[in-house]
Amino acid sequence: MSWACSSIGGAEVGKAVRNERDVGLGAAAMRVWAALLEAVDLRLELFAIELDEERRHFVGIVVAAALAVFFSVMTFLCLNLLVLIAFWEQRLGVASMLAGGYFLFAVIAWWMFQRRRRRSEAPFQASRDVLLEDRDYLRSRLK
Repeated sequence: MSWACSSIGGAEVGKAVRNERDVGLGAAAMRVWAALLEAVDLRLELFAIELDEERRHFVGIVVAAALAVFFSVMTFLCLNLLVLIAFWEQRLGVASMLAGGYFLFAVIAWWMFQRRRRRSEAPFQASRDVLLEDRDYLRSRLK
Protein backbone atom coordinates (compact mmCIF):
# COMPACT_ATOMS: atom_id res chain seq x y z
CA MET A 1 0.00 0.00 0.00
CA SER A 2 2.90 2.33 0.58
CA TRP A 3 3.89 2.09 -3.07
CA ALA A 4 0.46 3.52 -4.12
CA CYS A 5 0.76 6.46 -1.76
CA SER A 6 4.26 7.33 -2.85
CA SER A 7 3.54 7.03 -6.55
CA ILE A 8 0.41 9.22 -6.50
CA GLY A 9 1.25 11.82 -3.96
CA GLY A 10 1.77 10.13 -0.62
CA ALA A 11 0.18 11.98 2.26
CA GLU A 12 -2.51 13.66 0.16
CA VAL A 13 -3.98 10.32 -0.97
CA GLY A 14 -3.90 8.88 2.56
CA LYS A 15 -5.65 11.99 3.84
CA ALA A 16 -8.32 11.70 1.13
CA VAL A 17 -8.99 8.05 2.01
CA ARG A 18 -9.25 8.92 5.71
CA ASN A 19 -11.65 11.84 5.01
CA GLU A 20 -13.79 9.63 2.78
CA ARG A 21 -14.07 7.05 5.58
CA ASP A 22 -14.93 9.77 8.14
CA VAL A 23 -17.60 11.15 5.85
CA GLY A 24 -18.98 7.63 5.36
CA LEU A 25 -19.19 7.04 9.12
CA GLY A 26 -20.68 10.49 9.70
CA ALA A 27 -23.26 9.92 6.99
CA ALA A 28 -24.15 6.51 8.45
CA ALA A 29 -24.53 8.03 11.91
CA MET A 30 -26.74 10.77 10.46
CA ARG A 31 -28.90 8.16 8.69
CA VAL A 32 -29.30 6.21 11.93
CA TRP A 33 -30.16 9.40 13.82
CA ALA A 34 -32.68 10.39 11.12
CA ALA A 35 -34.29 6.94 11.26
CA LEU A 36 -34.52 7.14 15.04
CA LEU A 37 -36.12 10.58 14.89
CA GLU A 38 -38.56 9.38 12.25
CA ALA A 39 -39.54 6.41 14.41
CA VAL A 40 -40.11 8.67 17.42
CA ASP A 41 -42.11 11.06 15.25
CA LEU A 42 -44.32 8.22 14.00
CA ARG A 43 -44.93 7.01 17.56
CA LEU A 44 -45.86 10.50 18.69
CA GLU A 45 -48.18 10.92 15.72
CA LEU A 46 -49.89 7.62 16.55
CA PHE A 47 -50.26 8.72 20.17
CA ALA A 48 -51.77 12.07 19.09
CA ILE A 49 -54.26 10.33 16.80
CA GLU A 50 -55.31 7.93 19.56
CA LEU A 51 -55.59 10.77 22.06
CA ASP A 52 -57.89 12.67 19.70
CA GLU A 53 -59.99 9.53 19.10
CA GLU A 54 -60.31 8.90 22.84
CA ARG A 55 -61.31 12.53 23.45
CA ARG A 56 -64.00 12.43 20.76
CA HIS A 57 -65.22 9.07 22.03
CA PHE A 58 -65.43 10.34 25.60
CA VAL A 59 -67.23 13.56 24.64
CA GLY A 60 -69.72 11.59 22.55
CA ILE A 61 -70.44 9.21 25.41
CA VAL A 62 -70.90 12.05 27.91
CA VAL A 63 -73.25 14.00 25.62
CA ALA A 64 -75.30 10.90 24.79
CA ALA A 65 -75.51 9.92 28.45
CA ALA A 66 -76.54 13.42 29.51
CA LEU A 67 -79.27 13.56 26.88
CA ALA A 68 -80.51 10.09 27.77
CA VAL A 69 -80.63 10.94 31.46
CA PHE A 70 -82.42 14.25 30.92
CA PHE A 71 -85.12 12.85 28.64
CA SER A 72 -85.54 9.76 30.79
CA VAL A 73 -86.08 11.86 33.89
CA MET A 74 -88.61 14.03 32.08
CA THR A 75 -90.46 10.98 30.75
CA PHE A 76 -90.55 9.25 34.11
CA LEU A 77 -91.69 12.43 35.83
CA CYS A 78 -94.60 12.81 33.43
CA LEU A 79 -95.50 9.12 33.66
CA ASN A 80 -95.39 9.24 37.45
CA LEU A 81 -97.72 12.20 37.52
CA LEU A 82 -100.07 10.51 35.07
CA VAL A 83 -100.19 7.26 37.06
CA LEU A 84 -100.60 9.05 40.39
CA ILE A 85 -103.46 11.15 39.03
CA ALA A 86 -105.12 8.09 37.46
CA PHE A 87 -104.95 6.09 40.71
CA TRP A 88 -105.36 8.94 43.19
CA GLU A 89 -107.20 6.79 45.75
CA GLN A 90 -104.33 4.31 46.02
CA ARG A 91 -101.54 6.90 45.62
CA LEU A 92 -99.33 5.48 48.40
CA GLY A 93 -99.28 1.97 46.94
CA VAL A 94 -98.77 3.26 43.39
CA ALA A 95 -95.94 5.57 44.45
CA SER A 96 -94.26 2.68 46.29
CA MET A 97 -94.51 0.38 43.27
CA LEU A 98 -93.13 3.08 40.97
CA ALA A 99 -90.20 3.72 43.31
CA GLY A 100 -89.45 -0.02 43.52
CA GLY A 101 -89.57 -0.33 39.74
CA TYR A 102 -87.20 2.61 39.31
CA PHE A 103 -84.84 1.14 41.85
CA LEU A 104 -84.83 -2.13 39.87
CA PHE A 105 -84.09 -0.21 36.66
CA ALA A 106 -81.28 1.68 38.41
CA VAL A 107 -79.67 -1.61 39.53
CA ILE A 108 -79.92 -3.02 36.00
CA ALA A 109 -78.43 0.17 34.51
CA TRP A 110 -75.56 0.09 37.02
CA TRP A 111 -74.86 -3.56 36.13
CA MET A 112 -74.83 -2.73 32.41
CA PHE A 113 -72.47 0.21 33.04
CA GLN A 114 -70.04 -1.93 35.02
CA ARG A 115 -70.11 -4.67 32.39
CA ARG A 116 -69.40 -2.21 29.58
CA ARG A 117 -66.61 -0.52 31.51
CA ARG A 118 -64.86 -3.84 32.14
CA ARG A 119 -65.12 -4.92 28.50
CA SER A 120 -63.76 -1.70 27.02
CA GLU A 121 -60.28 -1.72 25.52
CA ALA A 122 -57.53 0.06 27.39
CA PRO A 123 -56.85 3.56 26.05
CA PHE A 124 -53.83 3.90 23.75
CA GLN A 125 -53.57 0.16 23.27
CA ALA A 126 -52.17 0.53 19.73
CA SER A 127 -49.39 2.82 21.00
CA ARG A 128 -48.57 0.37 23.77
CA ASP A 129 -48.42 -2.51 21.32
CA VAL A 130 -46.09 -0.64 18.95
CA LEU A 131 -43.80 0.44 21.78
CA LEU A 132 -43.66 -3.12 23.12
CA GLU A 133 -42.75 -4.39 19.65
CA ASP A 134 -40.02 -1.74 19.44
CA ARG A 135 -38.67 -2.74 22.85
CA ASP A 136 -38.63 -6.42 21.97
CA TYR A 137 -36.93 -5.73 18.64
CA LEU A 138 -34.24 -3.54 20.24
CA ARG A 139 -33.60 -6.10 22.97
CA SER A 140 -33.19 -8.86 20.41
CA ARG A 141 -30.77 -6.72 18.38
CA LEU A 142 -28.66 -5.80 21.41
CA LYS A 143 -28.13 -9.42 22.50
